[in-house]
Amino acid sequence: MTAHPSTPTTAEADLLAAASKTGVALPTLSLPTRRTPGWKYADLRKALSGHLQAVPATIEIQGIETQGQATVEPQAIALEPEATDLARLHAALAQVEQRIEIEGEQELSLTFAAPDDQQVACGQVRVRIAPGANLRIRERYQGDSDSFLATQVIYELGEGARLERVIDDRLDGVVLWARVQFALGAKAATESFGRMTGSRLARHDWRVDHRAAGSFARFHGALDLAGSQHANIRLQVHHHVAGCETQELFKTTANDRGHAAFEGCVHVAPGAVQTVAEQAHHGLLLSENAEINALPELEIFADDVICAHGATCGALDEQALFYAQARGIPEAEARTMLTAAFLSEPFDEAPPWIRQHFGFEA
Repeated sequence: MTAHPSTPTTAEADLLAAASKTGVALPTLSLPTRRTPGWKYADLRKALSGHLQAVPATIEIQGIETQGQATVEPQAIALEPEATDLARLHAALAQVEQRIEIEGEQELSLTFAAPDDQQVACGQVRVRIAPGANLRIRERYQGDSDSFLATQVIYELGEGARLERVIDDRLDGVVLWARVQFALGAKAATESFGRMTGSRLARHDWRVDHRAAGSFARFHGALDLAGSQHANIRLQVHHHVAGCETQELFKTTANDRGHAAFEGCVHVAPGAVQTVAEQAHHGLLLSENAEINALPELEIFADDVICAHGATCGALDEQALFYAQARGIPEAEARTMLTAAFLSEPFDEAPPWIRQHFGFEA
């Protein structure tokens, strides 16, 4: 149950008025707080405390055609029956989604840019990858304003389709709610690798649905927070059918007053036998005032599965630090070197082009 004061905040009143101007009358709007289910480590209501003016979203789609084609066209947004207040608000302000159809081999760059100070922008993109097609995509979120950016990307993979995805957030001061959904067909595969630095509040909501046998999903990422940056990743994976695999590995460092949270849940439905799912999060605290929260979960309702999850959190290895200093490496440089090595592991299994994107040797 969600408990909010009855009086809407300034931001909630502005958002309701903005939705009304689009022809959508929302009866109420309760922005999520830490008491809202699924928002334990992020308080959107508190983060959005002032006035907000709705403006059109800036979405940049750039492509490099190799073999095949990509088409882009606007379409109406279809809401799910159980949509939350926030999802309904997002659909009202986004109004339409940009729909991308992928055939053959494609490489795309998808950038969401935050609006100006005291503004809110909502954008939605749906990417349909045809059976047997391959897509490489760079998904970026950027901006340095005191604003609210709400986005949704939906990836639909046909049989045997493949998606390789890079996530970059380059934000400062922006409140971000980025929702991404993956629907995987038979023998489809998706691999996502991200390096994120957070923002005033950066909330990444990801959902994966294994809908047909033989699909594979890998999610690896590194969060590197400093100052008062806040990042929250919530990854929900649903194994609906037998014979699918999910691999998750996230590593986090937090310095100064940085706050990071990882919430991962793997749900294995009845009958989804021969599921393989591994989930791990490792945190490194670099300051007494930093905070890292990890909540890995497994919900298993089938036999004959291989599932594991775990989480660790600690400080830099003093023995490794001493070893580096004993060989003439200054302490500050040694700390930087050890931290970089810690954050590099999630990219060890990345495709060569993704390793190059993040500055590693292919």
